[in-house]
Amino acid sequence: MLATVVQPNKGHHVKILIDNGDYELLNFGDIAMLQVAVLRLGQCYPGAELLVFTSSPERLKKYCPTAIPVAKAITLEGRRVWKLPWNIFGSLHKLLPNQNLKRKLALLEFKVACKYSDKVRPWVTSRLKPKGFDVVSMGHALDLIKSVDMVVATGGGYITDAFESSARGVLMTLATAHALGKPTALFGQGLGPINGFLRDIARFCLRQIDVISLREKIEGLPLLNDLNIPQHKVTVTGDDAIEYAYSNKPDNFGSDIGINIRIAYYSKLAETDVNTIVPFLQQIKGVYNAKLRPIPISTHSEESDLASIKRTFGDILDFNGDNLNSPLDVIQEIGRCRIVITGSYHAAVFALSQGISAVCLARSLYYHQKFQGVAEQFGCGCYIVDMNDAHFVDNFQLAVETAWTNADKVTEQLKTAAGQQIALGLQTYAKFGHIKL
Repeated sequence: MLATVVQPNKGHHVKILIDNGDYELLNFGDIAMLQVAVLRLGQCYPGAELLVFTSSPERLKKYCPTAIPVAKAITLEGRRVWKLPWNIFGSLHKLLPNQNLKRKLALLEFKVACKYSDKVRPWVTSRLKPKGFDVVSMGHALDLIKSVDMVVATGGGYITDAFESSARGVLMTLATAHALGKPTALFGQGLGPINGFLRDIARFCLRQIDVISLREKIEGLPLLNDLNIPQHKVTVTGDDAIEYAYSNKPDNFGSDIGINIRIAYYSKLAETDVNTIVPFLQQIKGVYNAKLRPIPISTHSEESDLASIKRTFGDILDFNGDNLNSPLDVIQEIGRCRIVITGSYHAAVFALSQGISAVCLARSLYYHQKFQGVAEQFGCGCYIVDMNDAHFVDNFQLAVETAWTNADKVTEQLKTAAGQQIALGLQTYAKFGHIKL
Protein backbone atom coordinates (compact mmCIF):
# COMPACT_ATOMS: atom_id res chain seq x y z
CA MET A 1 0.00 0.00 0.00
CA LEU A 2 1.43 3.41 -0.97
CA ALA A 3 1.47 6.04 1.75
CA THR A 4 0.79 9.26 -0.15
CA VAL A 5 -0.49 12.49 1.38
CA VAL A 6 -1.27 14.72 -1.60
CA GLN A 7 -3.60 17.62 -0.73
CA PRO A 8 -6.77 16.97 -2.74
CA ASN A 9 -8.42 19.54 -4.96
CA LYS A 10 -12.00 19.16 -3.80
CA GLY A 11 -15.27 19.79 -5.50
CA HIS A 12 -14.40 19.27 -9.15
CA HIS A 13 -15.00 16.11 -11.10
CA VAL A 14 -12.42 15.92 -13.85
CA LYS A 15 -11.37 13.66 -16.68
CA ILE A 16 -7.60 13.12 -16.98
CA LEU A 17 -5.88 11.50 -19.96
CA ILE A 18 -2.70 9.65 -18.95
CA ASP A 19 0.00 8.84 -21.48
CA ASN A 20 2.79 6.48 -20.42
CA GLY A 21 5.94 4.69 -21.45
CA ASP A 22 4.66 1.16 -22.00
CA TYR A 23 1.26 0.69 -23.66
CA GLU A 24 1.52 -3.09 -23.40
CA LEU A 25 2.24 -2.90 -19.64
CA LEU A 26 5.08 -5.41 -19.86
CA ASN A 27 7.75 -3.43 -18.04
CA PHE A 28 7.54 -3.55 -14.24
CA GLY A 29 9.32 -0.21 -13.88
CA ASP A 30 6.89 1.59 -16.17
CA ILE A 31 3.97 -0.16 -14.47
CA ALA A 32 5.15 0.97 -11.02
CA MET A 33 5.43 4.58 -12.21
CA LEU A 34 1.94 4.37 -13.69
CA GLN A 35 0.55 2.90 -10.46
CA VAL A 36 1.98 5.76 -8.41
CA ALA A 37 0.75 8.37 -10.91
CA VAL A 38 -2.78 6.94 -10.91
CA LEU A 39 -2.85 6.94 -7.13
CA ARG A 40 -1.51 10.48 -6.77
CA LEU A 41 -3.75 11.94 -9.46
CA GLY A 42 -6.72 10.22 -7.88
CA GLN A 43 -5.87 11.89 -4.59
CA CYS A 44 -5.41 15.28 -6.24
CA TYR A 45 -8.80 14.94 -7.93
CA PRO A 46 -11.08 12.56 -5.97
CA GLY A 47 -13.60 10.90 -8.24
CA ALA A 48 -11.71 11.82 -11.40
CA GLU A 49 -11.92 9.61 -14.47
CA LEU A 50 -8.37 8.47 -15.15
CA LEU A 51 -8.07 7.42 -18.80
CA VAL A 52 -4.92 5.47 -19.67
CA PHE A 53 -3.54 4.66 -23.12
CA THR A 54 -3.01 0.89 -23.29
CA SER A 55 -3.12 -2.08 -25.64
CA SER A 56 -3.78 -4.41 -22.70
CA PRO A 57 -6.97 -3.48 -20.79
CA GLU A 58 -6.75 -6.69 -18.75
CA ARG A 59 -3.27 -5.87 -17.45
CA LEU A 60 -4.33 -2.28 -16.71
CA LYS A 61 -7.22 -3.65 -14.66
CA LYS A 62 -4.80 -5.89 -12.77
CA TYR A 63 -2.29 -3.17 -11.91
CA CYS A 64 -4.51 -0.05 -11.80
CA PRO A 65 -8.09 -1.12 -11.02
CA THR A 66 -9.41 2.44 -10.85
CA ALA A 67 -8.07 3.44 -14.27
CA ILE A 68 -10.12 3.36 -17.48
CA PRO A 69 -8.40 1.83 -20.53
CA VAL A 70 -8.26 3.83 -23.74
CA ALA A 71 -8.01 1.35 -26.60
CA LYS A 72 -4.75 1.52 -28.51
CA ALA A 73 -6.41 0.35 -31.71
CA ILE A 74 -8.54 3.49 -31.80
CA THR A 75 -6.57 6.33 -30.28
CA LEU A 76 -2.90 5.45 -30.69
CA GLU A 77 -3.44 4.33 -34.26
CA GLY A 78 -5.31 7.57 -34.82
CA ARG A 79 -2.45 9.56 -33.33
CA ARG A 80 -0.01 7.73 -35.60
CA VAL A 81 -2.02 8.86 -38.62
CA TRP A 82 -2.29 12.43 -37.31
CA LYS A 83 1.48 12.77 -36.93
CA LEU A 84 2.42 11.36 -40.33
CA PRO A 85 4.85 13.72 -42.10
CA TRP A 86 3.50 16.17 -44.69
CA ASN A 87 -0.12 15.70 -43.69
CA ILE A 88 -0.75 19.41 -44.10
CA PHE A 89 1.78 20.76 -46.60
CA GLY A 90 1.77 17.71 -48.87
CA SER A 91 4.50 17.73 -51.52
CA LEU A 92 5.58 21.31 -50.90
CA HIS A 93 8.81 20.09 -49.27
CA LYS A 94 9.92 18.60 -52.59
CA LEU A 95 10.30 22.12 -53.98
CA LEU A 96 12.80 23.14 -51.29
CA PRO A 97 16.49 23.11 -52.25
CA ASN A 98 18.05 21.64 -49.08
CA GLN A 99 17.44 19.54 -45.97
CA ASN A 100 17.69 22.49 -43.61
CA LEU A 101 14.70 24.22 -45.20
CA LYS A 102 12.77 20.94 -45.28
CA ARG A 103 13.42 20.46 -41.57
CA LYS A 104 12.12 23.96 -40.86
CA LEU A 105 9.01 23.29 -42.91
CA ALA A 106 8.47 19.98 -41.09
CA LEU A 107 8.67 21.77 -37.76
CA LEU A 108 6.22 24.42 -38.95
CA GLU A 109 3.80 21.68 -39.99
CA PHE A 110 4.16 20.01 -36.57
CA LYS A 111 3.41 23.31 -34.82
CA VAL A 112 0.39 24.01 -37.01
CA ALA A 113 -0.98 20.52 -36.35
CA CYS A 114 -0.68 21.04 -32.59
CA LYS A 115 -1.83 24.65 -32.34
CA TYR A 116 -4.67 24.55 -34.88
CA SER A 117 -5.84 20.94 -34.78
CA ASP A 118 -9.52 21.80 -35.21
CA LYS A 119 -8.88 24.06 -38.18
CA VAL A 120 -6.59 21.75 -40.17
CA ARG A 121 -8.35 18.48 -39.32
CA PRO A 122 -10.86 18.70 -42.23
CA TRP A 123 -8.01 19.40 -44.66
CA VAL A 124 -5.91 16.47 -43.41
CA THR A 125 -8.95 14.18 -43.49
CA SER A 126 -9.71 15.13 -47.10
CA ARG A 127 -6.12 14.40 -48.11
CA LEU A 128 -5.70 11.09 -46.27
CA LYS A 129 -9.11 9.43 -46.66
CA PRO A 130 -8.77 8.76 -50.43
CA LYS A 131 -5.39 7.17 -49.73
CA GLY A 132 -6.91 4.62 -47.40
CA PHE A 133 -5.62 5.97 -44.09
CA ASP A 134 -7.70 5.41 -40.95
CA VAL A 135 -9.08 8.91 -40.58
CA VAL A 136 -11.87 7.65 -38.32
CA SER A 137 -9.36 6.62 -35.66
CA MET A 138 -7.53 9.89 -36.23
CA GLY A 139 -10.75 11.72 -35.45
CA HIS A 140 -11.30 9.65 -32.32
CA ALA A 141 -7.80 10.52 -31.10
CA LEU A 142 -8.37 14.25 -31.57
CA ASP A 143 -11.85 14.09 -30.06
CA LEU A 144 -10.44 12.33 -27.02
CA ILE A 145 -7.96 15.13 -26.36
CA LYS A 146 -10.78 17.67 -26.70
CA SER A 147 -13.03 15.74 -24.32
CA VAL A 148 -10.71 15.59 -21.30
CA ASP A 149 -9.90 18.28 -18.76
CA MET A 150 -6.15 17.69 -18.61
CA VAL A 151 -3.39 15.54 -20.10
CA VAL A 152 -0.35 14.12 -18.33
CA ALA A 153 2.45 11.73 -19.18
CA THR A 154 3.81 9.44 -16.49
CA GLY A 155 7.46 8.82 -15.73
CA GLY A 156 9.90 7.20 -18.10
CA GLY A 157 12.91 7.60 -20.32
CA TYR A 158 10.99 7.62 -23.60
CA ILE A 159 11.57 11.24 -24.70
CA THR A 160 14.86 10.37 -26.31
CA ASP A 161 16.34 9.51 -29.70
CA ALA A 162 16.10 5.77 -28.94
CA PHE A 163 12.29 6.02 -28.93
CA GLU A 164 11.80 8.92 -31.33
CA SER A 165 8.44 7.90 -32.77
CA SER A 166 6.90 7.35 -29.33
CA ALA A 167 8.37 10.62 -28.08
CA ARG A 168 6.82 12.54 -30.97
CA GLY A 169 3.41 11.09 -30.20
CA VAL A 170 3.55 11.95 -26.50
CA LEU A 171 4.84 15.47 -27.13
CA MET A 172 2.27 16.08 -29.86
CA THR A 173 -0.56 14.98 -27.56
CA LEU A 174 0.60 17.32 -24.79
CA ALA A 175 1.11 20.29 -27.12
CA THR A 176 -2.29 19.76 -28.78
CA ALA A 177 -3.94 19.60 -25.36
CA HIS A 178 -2.22 22.83 -24.32
CA ALA A 179 -3.46 24.62 -27.45
CA LEU A 180 -6.98 23.52 -26.50
CA GLY A 181 -6.58 25.10 -23.07
CA LYS A 182 -5.95 21.89 -21.10
CA PRO A 183 -3.46 21.79 -18.18
CA THR A 184 -0.56 19.46 -18.98
CA ALA A 185 2.23 17.77 -17.04
CA LEU A 186 5.22 15.48 -17.45
CA PHE A 187 6.01 13.53 -14.28
CA GLY A 188 9.22 11.69 -13.33
CA GLN A 189 10.91 12.13 -16.68
CA GLY A 190 14.37 11.11 -17.78
CA LEU A 191 15.02 13.28 -20.82
CA GLY A 192 17.55 12.71 -23.58
CA PRO A 193 19.73 12.20 -25.39
CA ILE A 194 17.73 14.30 -27.88
CA ASN A 195 19.12 15.44 -31.24
CA GLY A 196 17.99 16.42 -34.71
CA PHE A 197 14.33 16.98 -35.50
CA LEU A 198 13.18 15.51 -32.18
CA ARG A 199 15.12 18.27 -30.44
CA ASP A 200 13.25 20.87 -32.51
CA ILE A 201 9.95 19.30 -31.51
CA ALA A 202 10.95 19.07 -27.85
CA ARG A 203 11.96 22.76 -27.78
CA PHE A 204 8.49 23.72 -28.99
CA CYS A 205 6.41 21.23 -26.99
CA LEU A 206 8.14 21.39 -23.62
CA ARG A 207 7.49 25.12 -23.43
CA GLN A 208 3.77 24.39 -23.61
CA ILE A 209 3.72 22.10 -20.56
CA ASP A 210 2.61 23.51 -17.20
CA VAL A 211 4.48 21.18 -14.84
CA ILE A 212 7.64 19.17 -15.59
CA SER A 213 9.22 16.90 -13.01
CA LEU A 214 12.54 15.22 -13.72
CA ARG A 215 13.88 12.05 -12.20
CA GLU A 216 17.47 13.34 -12.35
CA LYS A 217 19.34 16.62 -12.72
CA ILE A 218 22.63 15.76 -14.45
CA GLU A 219 21.24 15.51 -17.99
CA GLY A 220 17.65 16.71 -17.68
CA LEU A 221 18.23 20.17 -16.23
CA PRO A 222 20.98 21.22 -18.68
CA LEU A 223 18.86 19.93 -21.56
CA LEU A 224 15.83 21.95 -20.47
CA ASN A 225 18.01 25.02 -19.93
CA ASP A 226 19.48 24.61 -23.41
CA LEU A 227 15.95 24.40 -24.81
CA ASN A 228 15.04 27.60 -22.89
CA ILE A 229 12.28 25.96 -20.86
CA PRO A 230 11.17 28.33 -18.05
CA GLN A 231 12.73 27.20 -14.77
CA HIS A 232 9.59 27.80 -12.72
CA LYS A 233 7.93 24.88 -14.48
CA VAL A 234 10.66 22.38 -13.59
CA THR A 235 11.33 20.34 -10.43
CA VAL A 236 13.73 17.44 -9.88
CA THR A 237 11.75 14.85 -7.93
CA GLY A 238 13.40 11.53 -8.64
CA ASP A 239 11.56 8.57 -10.11
CA ASP A 240 7.89 8.10 -9.19
CA ALA A 241 8.49 4.37 -8.69
CA ILE A 242 10.70 5.16 -5.68
CA GLU A 243 7.56 5.48 -3.59
CA TYR A 244 6.31 2.02 -4.49
CA ALA A 245 9.62 0.35 -3.65
CA TYR A 246 10.19 2.38 -0.48
CA SER A 247 6.70 1.61 0.79
CA ASN A 248 7.43 -2.11 0.49
CA LYS A 249 10.98 -2.19 1.86
CA PRO A 250 11.87 -4.99 4.29
CA ASP A 251 12.78 -4.35 7.92
CA ASN A 252 16.15 -5.96 7.23
CA PHE A 253 17.43 -6.65 3.76
CA GLY A 254 18.60 -10.10 2.86
CA SER A 255 21.86 -11.82 2.14
CA ASP A 256 21.52 -12.74 -1.54
CA ILE A 257 22.57 -11.18 -4.85
CA GLY A 258 20.01 -9.98 -7.38
CA ILE A 259 20.94 -10.13 -11.05
CA ASN A 260 19.44 -8.35 -14.07
CA ILE A 261 20.63 -7.70 -17.60
CA ARG A 262 18.96 -5.86 -20.46
CA ILE A 263 19.76 -7.19 -23.92
CA ALA A 264 18.21 -4.64 -26.28
CA TYR A 265 19.21 -2.36 -29.14
CA TYR A 266 19.14 0.72 -26.89
CA SER A 267 21.30 -0.85 -24.17
CA LYS A 268 23.90 -2.05 -26.73
CA LEU A 269 24.56 -4.93 -24.33
CA ALA A 270 25.27 -8.40 -25.70
CA GLU A 271 25.30 -11.76 -23.96
CA THR A 272 28.96 -12.16 -24.93
CA ASP A 273 29.71 -9.08 -22.78
CA VAL A 274 27.97 -10.57 -19.79
CA ASN A 275 29.49 -14.04 -20.16
CA THR A 276 32.81 -12.64 -18.97
CA ILE A 277 31.46 -12.02 -15.46
CA VAL A 278 29.87 -15.43 -14.92
CA PRO A 279 32.97 -17.11 -13.41
CA PHE A 280 33.38 -14.29 -10.90
CA LEU A 281 29.74 -14.45 -9.85
CA GLN A 282 30.00 -18.18 -9.36
CA GLN A 283 33.03 -17.61 -7.17
CA ILE A 284 31.56 -14.89 -4.95
CA LYS A 285 28.37 -16.85 -4.39
CA GLY A 286 30.51 -19.28 -2.42
CA VAL A 287 32.62 -16.61 -0.74
CA TYR A 288 29.56 -14.66 0.46
CA ASN A 289 27.34 -17.73 0.95
CA ALA A 290 24.77 -15.94 -1.21
CA LYS A 291 22.11 -17.17 -3.59
CA LEU A 292 21.68 -15.63 -7.03
CA ARG A 293 18.17 -14.30 -7.67
CA PRO A 294 16.93 -13.17 -11.11
CA ILE A 295 15.45 -9.66 -11.08
CA PRO A 296 13.47 -9.16 -14.32
CA ILE A 297 12.04 -5.76 -15.22
CA SER A 298 11.08 -6.00 -18.89
CA THR A 299 8.87 -8.90 -19.96
CA HIS A 300 8.58 -7.81 -23.60
CA SER A 301 9.23 -10.87 -25.74
CA GLU A 302 11.91 -9.17 -27.83
CA GLU A 303 13.87 -8.03 -24.77
CA SER A 304 12.74 -10.31 -21.94
CA ASP A 305 15.08 -9.80 -19.00
CA LEU A 306 14.23 -13.16 -17.49
CA ALA A 307 14.97 -14.99 -20.74
CA SER A 308 18.32 -13.19 -21.03
CA ILE A 309 19.18 -13.87 -17.39
CA LYS A 310 18.40 -17.58 -17.76
CA ARG A 311 20.43 -17.90 -20.96
CA THR A 312 23.43 -16.17 -19.44
CA PHE A 313 23.39 -17.19 -15.79
CA GLY A 314 21.19 -20.30 -15.90
CA ASP A 315 23.83 -22.68 -14.52
CA ILE A 316 24.47 -20.56 -11.42
CA LEU A 317 20.96 -19.23 -10.67
CA ASP A 318 19.34 -20.47 -7.47
CA PHE A 319 15.80 -19.47 -8.51
CA ASN A 320 14.03 -19.46 -11.87
CA GLY A 321 12.11 -16.19 -11.41
CA ASP A 322 8.93 -17.61 -12.92
CA ASN A 323 6.93 -16.45 -9.89
CA LEU A 324 7.77 -12.77 -10.45
CA ASN A 325 4.68 -11.41 -12.18
CA SER A 326 4.25 -7.85 -10.89
CA PRO A 327 6.26 -4.84 -9.72
CA LEU A 328 5.52 -5.85 -6.12
CA ASP A 329 6.86 -9.37 -6.70
CA VAL A 330 10.12 -7.95 -8.07
CA ILE A 331 10.44 -5.35 -5.31
CA GLN A 332 9.99 -8.02 -2.66
CA GLU A 333 12.51 -10.27 -4.40
CA ILE A 334 15.04 -7.43 -4.33
CA GLY A 335 14.29 -7.04 -0.62
CA ARG A 336 15.78 -10.52 -0.11
CA CYS A 337 19.12 -9.29 -1.49
CA ARG A 338 22.11 -7.50 -0.02
CA ILE A 339 23.13 -6.09 -3.40
CA VAL A 340 21.69 -6.03 -6.92
CA ILE A 341 23.71 -6.24 -10.12
CA THR A 342 21.76 -4.76 -13.00
CA GLY A 343 21.77 -3.74 -16.61
CA SER A 344 18.35 -2.10 -16.33
CA TYR A 345 17.51 1.21 -14.69
CA HIS A 346 14.48 0.23 -12.63
CA ALA A 347 16.14 -2.73 -10.97
CA ALA A 348 18.56 -0.13 -9.57
CA VAL A 349 15.71 2.21 -8.57
CA PHE A 350 13.81 -0.59 -6.82
CA ALA A 351 16.98 -1.60 -4.94
CA LEU A 352 18.27 1.83 -3.92
CA SER A 353 14.79 2.91 -2.76
CA GLN A 354 14.83 0.02 -0.27
CA GLY A 355 18.32 0.86 0.99
CA ILE A 356 20.00 -1.85 -1.11
CA SER A 357 23.15 -1.10 -3.10
CA ALA A 358 23.25 -1.51 -6.88
CA VAL A 359 26.07 -2.32 -9.29
CA CYS A 360 25.03 -0.98 -12.72
CA LEU A 361 26.31 -2.29 -16.06
CA ALA A 362 26.33 0.43 -18.74
CA ARG A 363 27.43 0.36 -22.35
CA SER A 364 25.20 2.76 -24.29
CA LEU A 365 25.13 6.53 -23.70
CA TYR A 366 21.43 6.20 -22.91
CA TYR A 367 22.12 3.85 -20.00
CA HIS A 368 25.19 5.74 -18.80
CA GLN A 369 23.00 8.81 -18.43
CA LYS A 370 20.21 6.90 -16.69
CA PHE A 371 22.53 5.30 -14.16
CA GLN A 372 24.52 8.49 -13.54
CA GLY A 373 21.29 10.32 -12.86
CA VAL A 374 19.99 7.84 -10.30
CA ALA A 375 23.43 7.58 -8.67
CA GLU A 376 23.48 11.35 -8.16
CA GLN A 377 19.94 11.34 -6.78
CA PHE A 378 20.79 8.79 -4.09
CA GLY A 379 24.32 10.00 -3.38
CA CYS A 380 25.83 6.62 -2.48
CA GLY A 381 25.40 2.90 -2.90
CA CYS A 382 25.23 3.01 -6.71
CA TYR A 383 28.31 1.76 -8.57
CA ILE A 384 28.41 2.26 -12.35
CA VAL A 385 30.65 -0.04 -14.38
CA ASP A 386 31.51 1.07 -17.93
CA MET A 387 31.36 -2.00 -20.14
CA ASN A 388 33.26 -0.14 -22.85
CA ASP A 389 36.33 0.02 -20.60
CA ALA A 390 39.17 -2.37 -21.43
CA HIS A 391 39.40 -3.22 -17.72
CA PHE A 392 35.68 -3.84 -17.39
CA VAL A 393 35.96 -7.22 -15.63
CA ASP A 394 38.42 -5.93 -13.01
CA ASN A 395 36.29 -2.83 -12.44
CA PHE A 396 33.19 -4.98 -12.09
CA GLN A 397 34.79 -7.22 -9.51
CA LEU A 398 35.91 -4.21 -7.47
CA ALA A 399 32.44 -2.64 -7.65
CA VAL A 400 30.73 -5.84 -6.45
CA GLU A 401 33.17 -6.31 -3.59
CA THR A 402 32.82 -2.66 -2.55
CA ALA A 403 29.03 -2.76 -2.74
CA TRP A 404 28.88 -5.92 -0.65
CA THR A 405 31.31 -4.61 1.97
CA ASN A 406 29.63 -1.21 2.33
CA ALA A 407 26.01 -2.35 2.09
CA ASP A 408 25.27 -1.90 5.80
CA LYS A 409 27.00 1.47 5.92
CA VAL A 410 24.93 3.15 3.20
CA THR A 411 21.46 1.68 3.69
CA GLU A 412 20.09 4.42 5.96
CA GLN A 413 21.44 7.16 3.72
CA LEU A 414 19.76 5.51 0.73
CA LYS A 415 16.43 5.30 2.54
CA THR A 416 16.71 8.96 3.57
CA ALA A 417 17.39 9.96 -0.04
CA ALA A 418 14.37 7.93 -1.14
CA GLY A 419 12.14 9.66 1.40
CA GLN A 420 13.31 13.10 0.26
CA GLN A 421 12.55 12.32 -3.37
CA ILE A 422 9.11 10.98 -2.51
CA ALA A 423 8.33 14.22 -0.68
CA LEU A 424 9.38 16.28 -3.71
CA GLY A 425 7.23 14.12 -5.97
CA LEU A 426 4.19 14.60 -3.75
CA GLN A 427 4.73 18.36 -3.75
CA THR A 428 4.87 18.45 -7.55
CA TYR A 429 1.67 16.46 -7.94
CA ALA A 430 0.03 18.74 -5.37
CA LYS A 431 1.18 21.75 -7.40
CA PHE A 432 -0.48 20.28 -10.47
CA GLY A 433 -3.52 19.41 -8.38
CA HIS A 434 -4.06 23.07 -7.60
CA ILE A 435 -4.10 24.27 -11.19
CA LYS A 436 -7.45 25.94 -11.77
CA LEU A 437 -9.53 24.41 -14.53
